[in-house]
Amino acid sequence: MSGAFEGYWHRAMGGDHAGVAVDPGARRAMMLTEVSGRTRAVMPPAVATAIGWTDGAASIAEWRARLAAAGIVLN
Repeated sequence: MSGAFEGYWHRAMGGDHAGVAVDPGARRAMMLTEVSGRTRAVMPPAVATAIGWTDGAASIAEWRARLAAAGIVLN
């Protein structure tokens, strides 16, 4: 990954770990699955509110299920 790309994910996640984070700077919900298998996801606060999410609420699978239930589709 490029330095800027990796830097964004590191900042958005609050460190170098997998999981889901709410990022006030995000414009949309995004998910990244690395070659290593680690998956990270971020979303803006408006999406978190729409799906009833709080930081650390659940797993990537739960995040995806809540997005689907709210009709929010990832590209």
